[in-house]
Amino acid sequence: MKRKQILKISLLVPVYNVSTVIEEVLTSIKKQDYPIHEIIIIDNHSLDNSVDLIKKFIKQNKKLPIKLIEQKKTYGISTSYNLGVKLSKGDYVVSLHSDSVLPSSREVTKLVKPFLNDPEVIATYPYVVHLRKTWLTYNFWQKCLFGTVFGTESPSLNGKFDCYKKSAYLKVDGYDEKKFNSAIGTEDADMHFRLKQQGKVIDTNARVIHVHGFEKNYSLRDWIARRKFLAVSYGRYVTMHARNMKFDIIFFLIKPFLVVVTLLGFLYPLFFIPILAFPFIYFRKMFTDKAALSNVRIVLLPFILIFLNFYETYWFIYSIIVKRK
Repeated sequence: MKRKQILKISLLVPVYNVSTVIEEVLTSIKKQDYPIHEIIIIDNHSLDNSVDLIKKFIKQNKKLPIKLIEQKKTYGISTSYNLGVKLSKGDYVVSLHSDSVLPSSREVTKLVKPFLNDPEVIATYPYVVHLRKTWLTYNFWQKCLFGTVFGTESPSLNGKFDCYKKSAYLKVDGYDEKKFNSAIGTEDADMHFRLKQQGKVIDTNARVIHVHGFEKNYSLRDWIARRKFLAVSYGRYVTMHARNMKFDIIFFLIKPFLVVVTLLGFLYPLFFIPILAFPFIYFRKMFTDKAALSNVRIVLLPFILIFLNFYETYWFIYSIIVKRK
């Protein structure tokens, strides 16, 4: 009988201020039935008690092969993953965000299975799940942060729970630390694009639940700052890959197009209709969910979304023109 092949797996967890969820994340790793050669946790200079909780977990689970790396500065997730890969001893590297939980004991098994069947596979990714019951625990503005995705699941290679053949990861030089850092994202999309040039990058039936952090003080200002971050990040990505994006570029141009159409509304009032309808179409899940509708702030949401459309378009274009680092 042919012996079942076991891949040598190194699991990497970058950490930054996730004290509300890190124990749940680590427990979900502990429950995996696939043998993990090593678990490398890279703390990105957390300012809360994340490190203390990690050390407590390590002390309580001495049989788990866990190594904690404490950085003295916040470099960003790209640097954390690249450092983890360099220190890893496995032939395959699994990434797991520190705010993402594995829902069953077989998720790693599902994630690595394609590598056993096809030697041309160099990376795999799961379905990312956003549970409504988790969304319900957020305050209103944090609900807005996930207002378009709660209650959904979709396949995505975004670092939340992916597996890479280490040799392929190193061949593409890992995450681009020069162009993406703690101030600019979409490093995951850039990595996906570069990996696809080297071999097969495929989805699996593995699942990961994005729980995020439970931030009681999450504010409107925090949400607006996040939208700016995404707009600048999208601008950087389009600058780098516009020639090869084909129809995908339409996703990034919807909001700038709406801004142009709205400005035409000063000449032809009917052109105001798209921007007025946009909040209720784009955020329809928020405007149809009882939990969101019960909050009086929902009245302000359409106006805020219209403002954000112009605000994000400005930063998106600024990022493309200035190419800010």
